Amino acid sequence: MQFNLSAKQATLLGCVSPICWGLSVSFVKSITESLGVGKGLAVMYTVAFIIVFCLFGIPTIKKMPIKYYICGLGCAMGCSLTFAFSLSYAQGGTQTMEVGMINYLWPSLTILFAVIFNGQKAKWWLAIGMIIAIYGISVVLGNNLVLDIETMIIHIQSNPLSYLLALFAAIFWAAYSNFTKAWAKAQNPTVLIFGLDFLLFNMLWLTGYGDSKPWNFSGSLVAIIGATVMGLAYGFWTIGVQKGNITVL
Repeated sequence: MQFNLSAKQATLLGCVSPICWGLSVSFVKSITESLGVGKGLAVMYTVAFIIVFCLFGIPTIKKMPIKYYICGLGCAMGCSLTFAFSLSYAQGGTQTMEVGMINYLWPSLTILFAVIFNGQKAKWWLAIGMIIAIYGISVVLGNNLVLDIETMIIHIQSNPLSYLLALFAAIFWAAYSNFTKAWAKAQNPTVLIFGLDFLLFNMLWLTGYGDSKPWNFSGSLVAIIGATVMGLAYGFWTIGVQKGNITVL
């Protein structure tokens, strides 16, 4: 499905995505706790694939260069894996929130990569915005309005894998955004991303990865809602970075 949008409309649509991703943090954690890591993620990405297929359709494969399939879709897959596992490995609600905040370095990194690699024009106040964003994440990790490096290190050392995966997810998504802007030729590859996620997470589940809990109504409902939120976030963000103003986003 093609969305004929102006730059302002595409930017506005892209601005919905961070809200969806903010919601998806708690949904992913709830899904893995209700159905198990392997089963929960497999169900969520299966439903998400169906939703994005109906909404966005299949892009014109030939229009996108090979380098985009390798780098762009590779980074999107890397983000899906690292984001999902960073949350599933998080211990408790507080750590889930902290891991989610580290993942939210991606907007700042997206702008940084756009300026460095894509020649995006930026004004001096952009640097101030990035500093404030990084400071905000430091406040969450340190539980103090004053920058507390020691407390941050203690929190990260308590579960380094989860925090590291969240950081990689942010880097992968920032790279994907810029590769999409530069090379996707106005095609929306969301259905390809979720198709690969569908295959990968179902293979993990079928090979016995993670604990598998009995089917239950609440877990299945959360999986459907989480899949919808996740699918819309990916699809709308891709439209935003392709046709909208990436600096505003």
